Amino acid sequence: MIWHNFLLPLLLTVLFECLAAWFFGIRSRQGFLTVVLANTITNPLINLASYLMFHFGLAALIRRLIVYLVLEPLVMVVEAKIYRYNLDEEINGWLLSLAANLTSILGGLLCLKMFY
Repeated sequence: MIWHNFLLPLLLTVLFECLAAWFFGIRSRQGFLTVVLANTITNPLINLASYLMFHFGLAALIRRLIVYLVLEPLVMVVEAKIYRYNLDEEINGWLLSLAANLTSILGGLLCLKMFY
């Protein structure tokens, strides 16, 4: 349960979002550490919320709507603020957060299709 619901999604998210950060020009150790720490905060929370919704019997469609229309945008805002205050001024934290999260969502959906 811990691997499937929390650790694997976190590892994949960090991988995809660090890749997106690299495309945005982040090359420093501090920059990548910021991305990793931001996702270490937000990813387990969104996965815990998703798990609890599943555990309490929320229908799959309702869970997906809540995750993608409510929780993911909140995560993007939190991560954008973290990026904005911790990365170089040249990096647009809002745009990085949007691109990184879209990369992570699409990469995660692709992995689900390929392996599950």
